Amino acid sequence: MMSDRATRLPAEWEPHGAVMLSWPHKDTDWAPVLDEAIDCFVEIAKAIAREETLIVVAPDVEEPRRVLDCEKLPNRILYLTVPTNDTWARDFGPITVERDGNPVICDFKFNGWGLKFPADKDNLITRAMCNTGLLRGRYSNELSFVLE
Repeated sequence: MMSDRATRLPAEWEPHGAVMLSWPHKDTDWAPVLDEAIDCFVEIAKAIAREETLIVVAPDVEEPRRVLDCEKLPNRILYLTVPTNDTWARDFGPITVERDGNPVICDFKFNGWGLKFPADKDNLITRAMCNTGLLRGRYSNELSFVLE
């Protein structure tokens, strides 16, 4: 775990590279209300993509691509095909800190609220985003530390 004084956690309102959405699908908690959830995620995606880059992760990106392409949004949406357990990106998503002014992508572990829910696929998303170049910065494996 990093702990030197030159490490800084930028505030959420500071400039950042992108916002990530994990798209709902039939194997998520949204299954019973999937159509309504997708409608809501479309509205969230539209609001984000009007202002900044959006990264959509999903086991099959053709579904979100199909519905979002109909919206005629600015060309700010990036897609990553990756298995997901659910959509709670704030629990498993990357956290970027600055170390000596350079971005460091911290990959923490999410344990599904004490193993109540599976998170094995979600815990692989940050590394996949780094490996494909969607996230820029030094990757820091912090998976031995459960953050959420």
